[in-house]
Amino acid sequence: MNGERNMQIRRWIMAIALAFAATTRAAAADAYVNSLTGSGSTCSEVAPCATVAAGIAAVSDGGTVYIKGDPASYDTYAYAENNLLAANAKAITFRPWNVGEKVQIGGDSANPIFWGVASGKALAFVSLKIANANAGAYACAIRATYNGANPAATLTVDGCVLSSGASNGTVLIHRATALSGAGASITNSAGPAVALQAVGYVVPAITLTAGSTLQGRPPTGGSPNGVIALQSGALDDLTLTDSTILTDWSAGLGTSYAIYVLGNLSGGTITDCTIDATGTASESVLGVNTNGVADLTFTGCALSTASGRIAYIQGAGASVSGLRFINCTMVTASTNGVVQVASPASVGTLAFRGGTLATAGVVYVANTGTVSNLMIRDWTCTAPSGGAAYIFNLQQGHDIVSIDGLSLTGATTGALFLIGGENTVLGDPVATTATQRFDVIDSTFVQTGSGHGVLIGRGATRDAHATYMSLPVWSASLGTPALGTMIRPTAMNGWWYVCTVSGAVGASEPPWNTTEGGSTVDGAATWRTMRILFPAGHSRFSRNRVQGSAAGPVLTSKWFNVEITHNLVTSTVTGATGILLKGARENLIAHNTVYMPDGTGLNTYSNYAGDAIYGPVYNCTIRDNIFATDSTTYWAVDIPEGSQINTLCDHNIYWAPRSAAWRFAGYVFDNTPYQEGGIWLTGGVEEENDAHSLVANPVFLSTSPTHALFLVPSIWSRARNAASMPHMSIGAIQQTSGLLPLYLGGKR
Repeated sequence: MNGERNMQIRRWIMAIALAFAATTRAAAADAYVNSLTGSGSTCSEVAPCATVAAGIAAVSDGGTVYIKGDPASYDTYAYAENNLLAANAKAITFRPWNVGEKVQIGGDSANPIFWGVASGKALAFVSLKIANANAGAYACAIRATYNGANPAATLTVDGCVLSSGASNGTVLIHRATALSGAGASITNSAGPAVALQAVGYVVPAITLTAGSTLQGRPPTGGSPNGVIALQSGALDDLTLTDSTILTDWSAGLGTSYAIYVLGNLSGGTITDCTIDATGTASESVLGVNTNGVADLTFTGCALSTASGRIAYIQGAGASVSGLRFINCTMVTASTNGVVQVASPASVGTLAFRGGTLATAGVVYVANTGTVSNLMIRDWTCTAPSGGAAYIFNLQQGHDIVSIDGLSLTGATTGALFLIGGENTVLGDPVATTATQRFDVIDSTFVQTGSGHGVLIGRGATRDAHATYMSLPVWSASLGTPALGTMIRPTAMNGWWYVCTVSGAVGASEPPWNTTEGGSTVDGAATWRTMRILFPAGHSRFSRNRVQGSAAGPVLTSKWFNVEITHNLVTSTVTGATGILLKGARENLIAHNTVYMPDGTGLNTYSNYAGDAIYGPVYNCTIRDNIFATDSTTYWAVDIPEGSQINTLCDHNIYWAPRSAAWRFAGYVFDNTPYQEGGIWLTGGVEEENDAHSLVANPVFLSTSPTHALFLVPSIWSRARNAASMPHMSIGAIQQTSGLLPLYLGGKR
């Protein structure tokens, strides 16, 4: 009996001690809120208050407000409050009284449910539901604002469910407040999930991690139009990890983005996130407008749009120092490309490394803005569009392009991969928007459509030809041309001329200089020689595999100063050309393996109707290649008379067991055959052509049903004929109906 009485006394003493400790603790720091039983003014654990507002008033700086909830339902306890923290000067944490309880704060108010983060203080919400059903512009769940820029405040929303219909954002950062959240859900039915409006302020960071989910919808009128909308001010760092961003757009709401940067972003890392912007055609993952981003990297993300871009950089002043996609999976149907940089916007470094892209549109469109450095490493792209002119267009807007390990498969009517070229036709050679230098190596290009495989230098388009043809033709009636007058010769030679010394022209047309920057004296006038195509920096296309599926060329060069080496070029289509040189200058074609089962290995192309602007192939070297065909009607090499100047073709192996190894005469133009001949009949370096080449087939055809003038080999050529050489000299190269059993280079 006495033992039981003593035990009971000890229990009473312990209960009194705990109650006293709880009361003391609450008074010193924390506050307790219970909407059903609360009535106390001290907001203690044993005497809680009834409202969150009362708890805020009672809690000390740095304390916690514990809010009573129900483990099963948000509806048991009602906290229909708003405009909380309007005059806050404390650091406060809000959380459920007990772990696992469901607590909802908010209702229907034109005011934010919470606002007023104190300068230099921390405001934290843990595992709460904060909802505002009002559609007012500032009917936010949380509006983080305070007076004063320094020191910055912090806002944490770990494990919270936040929702609103506020056009200015469910969470609105309205001053220099850092936002963080782990496992948070932030949604908005009529605006951004998170918005930054901090004119004149620098926000340290927005960090969302550990399965956070954001979903937003642009308001009527379309601004701010991002799930995360950085409208104004500056953000030092945006970090998203293991999170999901979903757009909830409807038609007619305008261009919208998952992440929208209208202010300034110093840097950001987005890692292992899913960003879905597939709601409507106008949605994109990233938009940058007017201001700049220092550096932003997506790593291991799944990024998708309907037909919008993955990234769209636009507007005056819009610039991104570095934008990188590393091991990302991207899906889009954009006809504007995965990334579009619109004039006058610019990007310093744009990089794709690892990962995949599947697009029903195109991979890349020539930028009207500027990308200083495009880098691609081990990126796999599939684009079975079938109707696009170009799947991967690097025609302009890039200073340096570096590609290593690109795998590109697609169907297109123009070219699968286009690099080099410009919009400007006439002007100073240095004033060009063309892609200047490129390095494309160890990549695979598979064309499944009707166009080129790879086109190097779009160059002289039909529009360019029309511009060239519109120039005045030289005549003695020019009289005394003014400085800057532009003309072309009476016989097109691929150059145009600008007057640099004004004076009376001669009575007869002068012999025109054909060296860029050179001068032609014409009576008392002087003309400067100008290129039609602008020169590029030294470029390389090497160790690639290019496969075509159309009757046209597989790999075409119209560009300048390009090394095309160690490539494997092939096609399965009748009439295809492996390598086409069309007005190319200073190209090195070396160590390539070109196999055309029923087509031509290499062709130089010039003087076709409407294409004289290209001019002949000039100062190129074609050596140490294998050109092979099993065709009965096409050639290993086809170099029509007049199609080249000062070009060396030697040390090659020609393999054409059913046809002739090369054709150098018989091209018909306007039903008039050119005179017989080719590179073997002219003086200079051409006298050395094929002095050391090997014709690997012992049988030659001397007639052709489609080309009346047809000689092979030329009696002027010193090319070695396998039929007349000792067997030991040709080694393993024997006549066969299959592919040449020798491999010199290229990527298998």
